[in-house]
Amino acid sequence: EAARLAKLPGVLRVNLDTAQQLDTDAGPALIGAPSLWDGSATGGLPGVKGEGVVVGVLDSGINMDHPSFADVGEDGYDHDNPLGAGNYLGWCSPVNPNYDPAYVCNDKLIGAWDYADASWVGLDGEENDGPEDNAGHGSHVSSTIAGNVTTATLDFGSSIITTTISGVAPHANIIIYDVCGATG
Repeated sequence: EAARLAKLPGVLRVNLDTAQQLDTDAGPALIGAPSLWDGSATGGLPGVKGEGVVVGVLDSGINMDHPSFADVGEDGYDHDNPLGAGNYLGWCSPVNPNYDPAYVCNDKLIGAWDYADASWVGLDGEENDGPEDNAGHGSHVSSTIAGNVTTATLDFGSSIITTTISGVAPHANIIIYDVCGATG
């Protein structure tokens, strides 16, 4: 059937689709991040977990109070703010006209902006509330890239699994740009 389908006008390619297990907790290991962390694949340079890197994420915002974005991760790493202690960008900065003390940045999450359409309504039915993540996607992407080392507990009813997770660069700093509205 696949061979016949591939010969139809307008069909460019037919690919086999296979079911894969969801392994987002194993992402760093799958791409070899531990060998960068311990220095075994850095060509003689010290191992790093994102120290000194600032990651900018353009997405749907961020859940500022999530453990993945705390100043100190569960591995005990205390982030340094490259802007200087207490200095933040965007809506976390008291000099920004949209400043709101409810938007709490820290030495890991050093900036948060919101450029999304103010009429956007998130999956939870709430209206756009600044750089806070209404859709969950921005927090997911941010934690995959640079989420702290933290513990995740998955409850499957009859089974509970607890595991340690992190982003690929768990010691990196993050600036979030909420740019996603109702149409993407």
